[in-house]
Amino acid sequence: MANLAQDTLFALELPRPLIPIIVPLPPAAGAPPNLPPTIVPDAPAALGVHPLFPSTMDALNNLSGPNLTTLLLAYNVPGVMAGMTVQARRVLFARFIGVIM
Repeated sequence: MANLAQDTLFALELPRPLIPIIVPLPPAAGAPPNLPPTIVPDAPAALGVHPLFPSTMDALNNLSGPNLTTLLLAYNVPGVMAGMTVQARRVLFARFIGVIM
């Protein structure tokens, strides 16, 4: 067991980075500044929670086919196909939001 009253503390040398740090050059006179690109959120994130979004598992299980289709299209869920059953759409949406059915 360590005895902090008698142990000696000493500074450790920080390791050097493996990759050199690259600093961008300043822009030429009259050129716009070198700024990172503006991040634009996806449409669903920008819109927030859809009004039909289920708040409970019961609400998810009671969503109608048209409401499920509306949610799947509103959130651009991949894998939506014409002719899917209501249960298949429900499972697809549940997986998209992280719910295991």
